[in-house]
Amino acid sequence: METLIDKDEMPGLSAITDMQWLKDKYERLHGVHIQDKALIVSSQLSARYIIGRHLSDKAIDLVDEACASIRAFFRLLFLHVEKELGDLRDKLEPLTMTYKNEKKIIDEMQRLKHKRDELTFALREAERQYDLHRAVDLRYEAIKEVGSAISKLEESCKENVMLTETIRLEDIAEVVSRWIRIPVTKLD
Repeated sequence: METLIDKDEMPGLSAITDMQWLKDKYERLHGVHIQDKALIVSSQLSARYIIGRHLSDKAIDLVDEACASIRAFFRLLFLHVEKELGDLRDKLEPLTMTYKNEKKIIDEMQRLKHKRDELTFALREAERQYDLHRAVDLRYEAIKEVGSAISKLEESCKENVMLTETIRLEDIAEVVSRWIRIPVTKLD
């Protein structure tokens, strides 16, 4: 095996050797990966800047503290992410409820419009067959009742922000913008 570090260049080589056998232990203990270069730098920096202790002890303590710092950072990051996730859930819950309520109203409106179409068809059939009693019942009771229910739902939908069945000029401009790949703001 080729030696990458000359013993004369690196007075802390024995410290690195001492740390090699501790590397796996610290990786398991702290749940991190320690690069070999980090061990070398730990030995170099502790030899240069930390006074009053044996080189191996200083270098090992540097690695241990770096591992603990990274682990603490991960814990703080996890807590921050959990808080952000909780905040997003808090914001999502009312939006989900609003969506479900609006969707329920729109589904009911579609059902009533379909029923109105069926009643209108039945009215035409009754008129064609000269069933005037049925035609009067359909025109002045059933169709009128369904029409007023649709009107009430349409009124409540005017307040809806999320869902709409109304196509506005902005919607048309947006489709044109997608087709021709020119931003909506550039269209007149």
